[in-house]
Amino acid sequence: MDFSFAVTLENRIRAWWKWLLSLFKRDWKLSDYPICVREQTIDPSYVGTRLKQQRYNAQIVNWWVISGGGDTKTEALRELQKNFATANTERARERKKLPRPGTHVEIEFASRERVMIMQNLRKTSFAVC
Repeated sequence: MDFSFAVTLENRIRAWWKWLLSLFKRDWKLSDYPICVREQTIDPSYVGTRLKQQRYNAQIVNWWVISGGGDTKTEALRELQKNFATANTERARERKKLPRPGTHVEIEFASRERVMIMQNLRKTSFAVC
């Protein structure tokens, strides 16, 4: 069996199980979501100054936008917790519910007006023409 297929199958089972458990709760925490922690290969020839390479990446399965990185699994999970809390606060401010654990969450892009307001994003973003 191909390794990537096994990982995908494992994530599907994890997502399904967390979805099933979520039917018995109304308020979800990060621990209610399926999490995948991956070890990444560090490129020793990378000399960029803008982005830091991190050995571990933690993500919520099917909600891939929420992630955290670090040099250890613990750091990656801590960063994921911080980013989840930020997303939770942002959604509460916008009066949006958290997605049910295990469900697929579509990527939301910022509106063009919002990007135009932030001049520094315009310079670095390739989505704005």
